[in-house]
Amino acid sequence: MDGRIIVHCSFTGNKLDYMKANPEVCFAVGRQPGQVREHPGGDPCHVDSDSVICYGRARVLEDIDERKTALNAFNTRFRPGAPELTLERVMKCCVVEIRISEMTGRQEREKKRTYWRWRPLF
Repeated sequence: MDGRIIVHCSFTGNKLDYMKANPEVCFAVGRQPGQVREHPGGDPCHVDSDSVICYGRARVLEDIDERKTALNAFNTRFRPGAPELTLERVMKCCVVEIRISEMTGRQEREKKRTYWRWRPLF
């Protein structure tokens, strides 16, 4: 959302403790769109894949209005047409924003790898 990753979680736990101690974080996403291929003749196992690592700075959204906006955007992203969350529900959910400072990625198709890197202009 607008150059940020939004996650929700509990108000306590190791994840938050680590982020508060060092807000410089990374967030990795990967997928394998195809099936693992046979490896006849001893060739190494291969599967097409995509991966992205986002680097940035994490912060807990303390402001209730900011948290409500982020949670509603998150909710409607995965449940289009969902009703707005109530203030009671928003108050029970912690939200972490990661402002992305750099992304790197890799795509592999038919054993050919493509790498890319992105940084914002600001």
